[in-house]
Amino acid sequence: MISSPVDLVVPGMMLAILVTGFTAMTWFRVSQALVMPLIACAFLVINPSHAASALHEGFDEFGAVALLFTAIAIPAHQLYSAKLFDLFGAWLGRATGVISLRLPRWRLPAMTFSMMFVTALAAALFHNITAIFVMCSITISICKLYELPSRWILCSELVASNLGGFSSRWGDTPNIVESHVWNLTDQAFFEILPANLIVLVAVSVCALVLTAREIRRSTKQPLDYKTLARKLAQADVAGAEILPLVDWRRVNVALLALAGFILLQFLFREYEITWAALTILVVVAFEREDDRLASLQSLGLDVYSTLLAVFIIAHAIGQTVLGEMLRQMIEVTHGAPWAIVLSSYVGTMFTEAASWASTAAVPTHAVNASHSAAWALGGGICAGSSSLLTAASAGIILWNESSRRKGHEVTFGSYLAFGLLFSLTMVAFYIAYLSLVF
Repeated sequence: MISSPVDLVVPGMMLAILVTGFTAMTWFRVSQALVMPLIACAFLVINPSHAASALHEGFDEFGAVALLFTAIAIPAHQLYSAKLFDLFGAWLGRATGVISLRLPRWRLPAMTFSMMFVTALAAALFHNITAIFVMCSITISICKLYELPSRWILCSELVASNLGGFSSRWGDTPNIVESHVWNLTDQAFFEILPANLIVLVAVSVCALVLTAREIRRSTKQPLDYKTLARKLAQADVAGAEILPLVDWRRVNVALLALAGFILLQFLFREYEITWAALTILVVVAFEREDDRLASLQSLGLDVYSTLLAVFIIAHAIGQTVLGEMLRQMIEVTHGAPWAIVLSSYVGTMFTEAASWASTAAVPTHAVNASHSAAWALGGGICAGSSSLLTAASAGIILWNESSRRKGHEVTFGSYLAFGLLFSLTMVAFYIAYLSLVF
């Protein structure tokens, strides 16, 4: 608790630095790979008494997550390099063309809703990071083919991946933490599934409305019948041309490694670090000799430095009175769902999803051991993960992957307004839903 006004100086300075960094990324388009590490360094400077522990704990958490990241990223990038995503994009592009010709008015709704639900399903089955890796490439390829803006669909897919991850025991890191603390079974997650499906429909509608509005603002006319037929033919030709180019050796190795990693995590969760290391060894060992180094470094230094900075920032804030106030908010209200949702939202937004889950799960369970408390914690973290591009690992992946496709970049600033407004709506919904249902 606050013993004197001096206790507020450090967290006040931290918030000021965060706002400055967010402003630089939003208005001046400064790369988050530059801003976030500098913010982390500034936090270590202004709070020297806790600098060593924040750095140590941040590195400790980063090590495990980075290894899991890499185990997913390497086979995912191998699938992309092997042109499997291009092939899927061509096939889905053909399906979109068929729907567009038969039901022209349903082209955009069918594409938008299918992308959101496929993203959520992939996140629930394979982890939300894998879902973002896969869907980012496929979405951009289809949007390029049919001359559609991809910004709002990609932004909404981040929310969809968070929702899908929140819907299964292994869907994201916070759920893994909560499952251990509350001893949640796979069947228990069906309790929160209806709420997540409602939010998924809502974000799909948002993606549809915002994309349609951007099309109207760009003064582009909807593609006519002849153009749609030509685009459909292009998708057919693209699929036929890509199919012989697919490197099936890389595809088979990557798919087997990814499937094995997911299955082993499901069966033996306590050895997930070992399975991640084994997956990296296997996919690199079976990679062609000239491509091994590129595969191992597929994520790039920017992602690792940003991710490490986020964990250091999270632990630096968590060790101040601000982190203590958020935890006290739960204790004072005896674990009321609204207090858990709100504190988790703020905590996740200013730190990171996995960090806040590991920080808040045990204290929350000690105050309220019911399932409603677990869903409140998960709902707040899910909303917080969707608020800023830096608030979750999947957001960092979306930024990195979209930045490789010129004209389809999702930056901190381009996501900010959408993320804040929709995440606040999610907070209100989860509070109302948990209060009424549980």
